[in-house]
Amino acid sequence: MTLTTIDAPVPGLGSSDLFSRSQPRSVLMPSTPTDGQWASSTLRPYQIEAIKQTERALRSDPGRVQVVSLPTGSGKTLVALHIACRHLRRHPTGKVLWLANRWELVAQASCGLINTDMIASSNIGRVGKGLPQFRETLDARFVFSTVQTWCSRSAGGHVFPLPGRDPLLVVVDECHWAAKARLGKELLSQFLGKASVLGLSATPSLDTTTHRIAYAKSFADLCPEYLAVPTVQAVATGETWNPIFSGDCIRSDALADLGNREDRNEKIVSTFLRGYGAGKFARTVIFACDVEHANKLAQQLSRRGVACRAVHSSQVAERNNKAIADFRNGQLNVLVTVEMLTEGFDVPEIDTIFLARPTSSLTLLAQMVGRGARKTEKKDKFRIIEFTDSVKQMGSRLFHAEDYVNTKPTRASYRSTGRAIRHAEPEDTPKFEDLVLDGVVGIPFTKDQTFGVEIELSARGSYEPDIDHTWARTAQEIIRCIQRVAVLPVCDRPLDYHQSSDTTQWRVTYDASCGWEIVSPILVNAEGFAELARVSEAVTDLVERSPNLRVNAQTGLHITLATRLNTPERRHGFAARLTRLEAGLFTLVAPSRLFQWLGNRTYSKRSRNEYCKPLRELTLQTFNQCVRQWSFPRYHSINLRRMNANVQLLEVRMHQGTTEYQKIIPWISLWMQIFNHSRYAWEGHPEFGKVYPGGNRSIGRETASKEDIFRLLQLEGIVLPVALKRMLWERREQLRSSWMHAVPRRVQVWTDAGWYDAEYQPA
Repeated sequence: MTLTTIDAPVPGLGSSDLFSRSQPRSVLMPSTPTDGQWASSTLRPYQIEAIKQTERALRSDPGRVQVVSLPTGSGKTLVALHIACRHLRRHPTGKVLWLANRWELVAQASCGLINTDMIASSNIGRVGKGLPQFRETLDARFVFSTVQTWCSRSAGGHVFPLPGRDPLLVVVDECHWAAKARLGKELLSQFLGKASVLGLSATPSLDTTTHRIAYAKSFADLCPEYLAVPTVQAVATGETWNPIFSGDCIRSDALADLGNREDRNEKIVSTFLRGYGAGKFARTVIFACDVEHANKLAQQLSRRGVACRAVHSSQVAERNNKAIADFRNGQLNVLVTVEMLTEGFDVPEIDTIFLARPTSSLTLLAQMVGRGARKTEKKDKFRIIEFTDSVKQMGSRLFHAEDYVNTKPTRASYRSTGRAIRHAEPEDTPKFEDLVLDGVVGIPFTKDQTFGVEIELSARGSYEPDIDHTWARTAQEIIRCIQRVAVLPVCDRPLDYHQSSDTTQWRVTYDASCGWEIVSPILVNAEGFAELARVSEAVTDLVERSPNLRVNAQTGLHITLATRLNTPERRHGFAARLTRLEAGLFTLVAPSRLFQWLGNRTYSKRSRNEYCKPLRELTLQTFNQCVRQWSFPRYHSINLRRMNANVQLLEVRMHQGTTEYQKIIPWISLWMQIFNHSRYAWEGHPEFGKVYPGGNRSIGRETASKEDIFRLLQLEGIVLPVALKRMLWERREQLRSSWMHAVPRRVQVWTDAGWYDAEYQPA
């Protein structure tokens, strides 16, 4: 191989005993590429940035796996090789252990290492039967193995001595796979906190307590400058299909059902033949539902004169290798596979990807699409032909090509706008749009109406939270958790109660009533709800794992909505509407938000939660005085004092503590519905009196109907969309057991009235 010398763009990649020949401060790169990326004459700007940021992360946060997330075809292996060799140069006695889940991926990385001439082959070793060209030894400075082999050998004591004087860097390729497998947990136990651990993945979905995204770029970030531009064509199959899931994955029998449908298969074959006959689809990879499906498609295409072979795990390795080699050199036009070619298979000339199978995995989708994304001198575009079925149920759990190629999830691209959002609501007639977030699909929100949340957390055990070292240490843990997933900025230090008024940041503040309060930045539209979902999911996971944090009866959830209740008439109209709805709204939250919590699932029916008193329990005189003078008491079910600020906000304090976005988002949606139906034209008198008078006393059906939220909403002319109504009904049903501990006789009447029946409709 002929080698050309180029200037190294990253300091520290110069001559040393690691390299096979003496050279200036430069890197030898192959003039003949083995992996599209190795042919580059210099590192790309984002690769340089990735190296620098990841090295900083490895130094500053050694207790977690630092993950480089780059799309397939963008050179994440090259980035990791540079980081690894810089580690060896920086530490003369240091070592690198490179792990992947298959020997094919290990071989690809070793070829990159040798072909770039970064390190002499005499310094490379292996553990396992793969890579026979290298010695099997732990004495080499750069050791390759598979995750499975390494864990098997580790059980027998065949490991690097840790801790030791030789700094070790462990690189885990396709770390999303290792993170979810039992073997991945063994690796974490063996290395985390004892060695630097670097993970590589195109679409990481990881435990944020053990993994951190050190650097990320999405497909959309790097296209078209560095990746080929995809043209996505959706082809309707005409088939109706309902996926069946096992956990997060589509069950094999459900995929087999699709693969066995003859009309669907004929649609796939005929689509290919039409394009092939028009001079398209010269180098195509087809992803099938299962092995049988792959064989069927390959046979049908072969019978019609297409040079095609199936490649899958049910065939002997020699047959698969021969088909792949023939495809590389152009003797075959088509390979049909299942998942075998999703990793470590690089043929830059691929011009078309056929997605003949659905997927619920964004990782798998990224790997399939990535086979065609490599850019060459002769190729800057590729086609994705996606076959879509009519899915009546659970369709929101499926990913499509557009979901991957058109999204920009990286936080840097969002923050670079530097735009401070202000609270606002739409000036004209409110418009509603539906969310497509997993778990809240179809839940409506008011377009352009800003919102925010305050999530309260408390301490476990007997610790009484105060602003001390223990409180601050836990607050920093919450901050790090949010920083790992948030797109919007995060304040990097804990704050005293309402210390900061920067509404563009996530903040963690002290709250004397519970301990910690997570305050969101201003959020808006679908992007805001997606941000809320990311953070709440991470915090939920943190609370479940934390020995210090919990959500209990002391905690609440507050939501804020932008409003313009800037006249006594508007304030009166909206507050009156709430007095009419309040009895029903309390059935959608835990009884601890109404009654004083005494512990052990007991309540004082005579005493109210002092932080969430019902508005309807004010007197008419006090109510009217508050409307005129902005003097509503703060600790009521809604806080109307914040309407007197420069930015007018409605604060809803009714909800019990939770970190689950599947509960938070429908609650926000409901209040957007309450506020925006008949906005500023609310009519009707306020209703005063006790919420649930008589407490646990048995009541009549007529009284129960006045406490039914769906009937009350109907009387206000508020028609809930089906998805939202269903989720609220499910929430009321889930809370029935909690209310049974508070007012069992009353709940029995609610039950007899059919409130908890699956086919319930308000009378």
